Amino acid sequence: MSFSINCLEINVPAEERNKNLYKNLSSRRYFFNDYYIQDDFSENLVRNERSIQNKLPNFYGENINIQAIVGLNGSGKSSILDLMYIIINNFSYMFERSHDRSGAESLCFVDDVEAGLYYSIENVEYKIQCDKDKVFFQKRETDKVPFENVELFQLNDLRTIKDFDWSSEVSCISNIAKQFFYTIVSNYSIQSFIPSNYKCPTHVYNHDEKKDDLSWNVNSYGYSWDEDRDKNDNKEKIWINSIFHKNDGYVRSIVLNPYRHKGSIDMENELELSKYRIIAQLIDADNKGVPFFDDYELDYIHYELDEDYVKRKFAVKNINEILKWVDSEIENPESEIGAIMVSFGISVWQFDSTYRERCLEMGWEYNSIYEKASPKSQRIALLYLKLKLEKIVKLYDVYRNFRRGGEQSIFDGPFEVRKTNLVALCCAIDKDPSHIATKIKQVVRFLRQDSHYKNISWVDWKRGFNYKKYKSNFDLELSSIDDIVNTLPPRIFKYDVFLKKGDKKGINLARLSSGEHQMFQTISTHFYHIRNLLSVPENRIKYQNINLVFDEAELCFHMEFQRIFINRLIKTLNALVEKNKNTMFNIIFITHSPFLLSDILDSQLLYLDDGCSKKTAQKTFGANLNDLVRNTFFLEKGFIGAYAQEKIEKLVTFIKSGRLEDSYWNVEKAKKFISDVISEPIVKECLLLLLRKERGV
Repeated sequence: MSFSINCLEINVPAEERNKNLYKNLSSRRYFFNDYYIQDDFSENLVRNERSIQNKLPNFYGENINIQAIVGLNGSGKSSILDLMYIIINNFSYMFERSHDRSGAESLCFVDDVEAGLYYSIENVEYKIQCDKDKVFFQKRETDKVPFENVELFQLNDLRTIKDFDWSSEVSCISNIAKQFFYTIVSNYSIQSFIPSNYKCPTHVYNHDEKKDDLSWNVNSYGYSWDEDRDKNDNKEKIWINSIFHKNDGYVRSIVLNPYRHKGSIDMENELELSKYRIIAQLIDADNKGVPFFDDYELDYIHYELDEDYVKRKFAVKNINEILKWVDSEIENPESEIGAIMVSFGISVWQFDSTYRERCLEMGWEYNSIYEKASPKSQRIALLYLKLKLEKIVKLYDVYRNFRRGGEQSIFDGPFEVRKTNLVALCCAIDKDPSHIATKIKQVVRFLRQDSHYKNISWVDWKRGFNYKKYKSNFDLELSSIDDIVNTLPPRIFKYDVFLKKGDKKGINLARLSSGEHQMFQTISTHFYHIRNLLSVPENRIKYQNINLVFDEAELCFHMEFQRIFINRLIKTLNALVEKNKNTMFNIIFITHSPFLLSDILDSQLLYLDDGCSKKTAQKTFGANLNDLVRNTFFLEKGFIGAYAQEKIEKLVTFIKSGRLEDSYWNVEKAKKFISDVISEPIVKECLLLLLRKERGV
């Protein structure tokens, strides 16, 4: 089994090309690998029976394919990727339009694109072809026949999405998703994804007019522009802004990382996200008794109530306001809190002020520590649970049936109606295996784990608690990443992660180097999205094929980190898909690193030079790094630093001039420079020979 991106084709004549879209790319085919016989002119692409995928299947492990794009700065690498993102974006737009999700900014359709993307899944070839206002989804099972249309999407022709049904396993879009792929992009360059560089004409679906409308007629969430309501919005829509991560339930087929707001990355937020995303991997490695990365292992995780977060989350100045409100809700027979607790099996009496009497009545051991300290975090967790339930219904279309009367809230109407609705919602979430329900399951497990007051004496709610002791309350093996994620304490707790390395213990994750943080962030970001994609059940829109793009993954990496990156990535992917053997990965690197390149087969490379593909005879896998740098990165002006090269050239000019000295050089200085400074033996020997020949020294 294999999945690979094989070719990008530009069809528009040079005189008609929009430079904002195509930049320095030309009308031609750009082959990412040797899947096809490389021919720019034949109408019908022919498979290469001698391709590396045929000769060495599963070279990088089961269901993993790796390829790369290389070239000088300005050669067109990012332009190729941007055009691929546009094609995926336009395809996603066609089957997402008309579906209103308040958690996600509306997608924009990029106008006047004429380009196609070829990919293959197992032995079937596919092509997504953008032709101005149309998008063709095509396939073929043999190269003996041309590609045939599976679907044709067109602006203001909604016929093709009339069968769109989020809950139907046989819906049109669900079937297409099984034949398409999800793309996860990471690019940490501060010069990348600046919105003003992506301005171009676009369309946005207008929910009021029920049509594909010019983007300036629509606000960011897809409704007709209203000057009073939308005065703080922006009429100019930048298509790339809507494919950063949002709460879309992984329906649109692409996500860009890290999230940028007006081109800026909030690094504090990224650090917190990566810390949360990496915890499960650290715990999993610890459970298996293996180092996580570079001999780092998990030491411990310390949790404590995050009072600042709680105050911000619930917009209160004093936490006692929350406690009083929850107390009144628990005592109110018509409160939503009571219905939620019953639905999730959370014991109401554990919040009762008559705790001692209840313990005696139920036969449980009385614990004074719990009575004095525990209710604070439990009560906050209850309110957090209530708000998460409301948010999940508001943001995710799979729970749209729980919205009441067109409103987004589930807490409207008479109590009996609300209660029935809540019970059904809680039951649905309890059975939901996807990432959407993760945070709710975390808080429910936290509230359930104290129901019987076992092992609670270790808790010091003021000073915090240790994760290993916390997880001991669960009668679970925690054999999978999903088990681990679902049993993490809820978001109302802040945490510090401490690592150990050899004899050193208590190393705070925050104290690692920038390169180590970059490694953790890059791996954990892809890990997080892949895990979420795998969690989506089969009866929803689910992608089994995942395209990972690492644009200059080597940023901040020492050469050793570059050397181990691909190996580390493959191990992470294998750990993720232990129970998902049908998942296939294609990985694309945009790189200037010879270390990354030496792990990639030369048949899997696209070489670019000034917008055109370029052939080279250089073998890459396991190759000598000097040869790789010289032959694959097109260093035609030399193989040493430009300043050193200029210095040596001026020295040669002086030696040949016959002068005794110039403004910088004299013969004695030249001799000492060659002997003491030049490090390359061959260069040193040549310069000394020249000096003897010309000056007799």
